[in-house]
Amino acid sequence: MALKGRVGFALTVAAALLVNSAMVAAQTLSPSPAPPSKAPRVPFEIEAKILQIGRGWAQVEVLKVTRGTGLKAHGKLWVRHTAKTKVLKAGKGASVRDLRIGKTVAITGTTSGRGPALTYQAASVTIMK
Repeated sequence: MALKGRVGFALTVAAALLVNSAMVAAQTLSPSPAPPSKAPRVPFEIEAKILQIGRGWAQVEVLKVTRGTGLKAHGKLWVRHTAKTKVLKAGKGASVRDLRIGKTVAITGTTSGRGPALTYQAASVTIMK
C-alpha cells in the first residue's frame, strides 16, 4: 500500500507540473500587445517649390531648410495640410485653393512618426512667389 500511495503522489505532482508548464507556455506564446509608442513631434521650417498638389497634401521640392533634422535642399517630400493649416499670401489670409504648382512657399510645421511612417504636417504655408 505504501507503494501505491507513493505512485499516486508522484502522478499527482507530475500532473500539476505539466499543467503549470502548459500555462507558462501559453502565456509565453501570446504576449500582451505593447502600448503604441508616440514619436515626438519635431518642428520643421522650409522654403519649397510646389511640385504636385491634391486634397490634403502637396509634394514639394525643398529649396532651403531653416529648421528640421534630416531635411536637405533639393529633396522631395509630401506635406499634409488640413483645415487648421494657415495659408498666407503677402501677409494676408489666403486659402489652400491659392496654392499652385510651381509656386514657392515657406512651410512651418511638425513631423511625427519614424522611418517610412514619417509624416510632415503643415501648420502654416506662406506663398512667396
